[in-house]
Amino acid sequence: MPSSGPASDLYKQIALKSNTSIHRLRVTKGSDGALIPNSKDLSVSSTGLRDQSTIYVKDLGTLDENLERNPVTPLGLG
Repeated sequence: MPSSGPASDLYKQIALKSNTSIHRLRVTKGSDGALIPNSKDLSVSSTGLRDQSTIYVKDLGTLDENLERNPVTPLGLG
C-alpha cells in the first residue's frame, strides 16, 4: 500500500485480510503506541509509519460481546 494513501486504506486492508469490520479495529504504532486514526484526511506517512514499520492491531469486539463480559448495572435516577 502506498504511504501517500489515506490511513483509512490501512484499516480497509487489515479489515479485508482479517475478515473483520473496520469499526472493530484499533491500530497503533509499534514504536510509541500512538493511535493510527481511521481517517481519509491523513496519509499513512503523516502518521509516522514508514516501510516495514511495526503496527499492532486490536479487535475491539462488538458491543454485545463487551456487555456479556462486562455487564452494565442500570443506575437509578430520581
